[in-house]
Amino acid sequence: MNSPDALFPLIDGFILDLESLSAIEHSCASGNCNMSQCCCGRYEIIIDEAELSNIIDMIPQASRYAPGLRSDKGFDNVFDYEGRNTYSIDKNDEGFCVFGYKTKGGKVFCSLHTAAIDTKVPINSVKPLSCILWPLALVETNPPILSVQEEVSEFPCNREKISSTLSLDSGIADNIKMAFGDAFLKKIQAELLNLRRRSDEKTENHR
Repeated sequence: MNSPDALFPLIDGFILDLESLSAIEHSCASGNCNMSQCCCGRYEIIIDEAELSNIIDMIPQASRYAPGLRSDKGFDNVFDYEGRNTYSIDKNDEGFCVFGYKTKGGKVFCSLHTAAIDTKVPINSVKPLSCILWPLALVETNPPILSVQEEVSEFPCNREKISSTLSLDSGIADNIKMAFGDAFLKKIQAELLNLRRRSDEKTENHR
């Protein structure tokens, strides 16, 4: 077994909850989303000023997919100031994020994500960090803790791993890479590998 401290290493200014991060599988299943089981409808999205500026620049492109962003005078203000240089993103009358949209087939997508692909800009330069990371979450401590959002097993895109092996599911790894880059992901993978090796050595020594 690994010590509690080893399961919470500090990497690039973040504390990593490796046990929680290793305990979940994630695969975006937009075709299975409904209002009560969709991250776009369940959570309030809070962004900072930098994210706000990036999103505003992308609204004209995003409105091609989410027409509710448009108004008779151009584009609606879909942000509310929450204090301390943070803003929340509005929801529509159905309680769904105003940037979310459904295809004719009923699949749910993010218009910011789609617009970023259209314009060939990095998704993490447009889409809110909390949305990129989900079902992961940053706990606002000092330093912040990267862990798993509560109640994520209620969503069709997540499930608990059967294996207790300390390793990242590919869907979780992809989200971390998109949010923080490949170098950060590789450091986490290396830390997990070291923990597995130590655990195997201890098991071997006790035989």
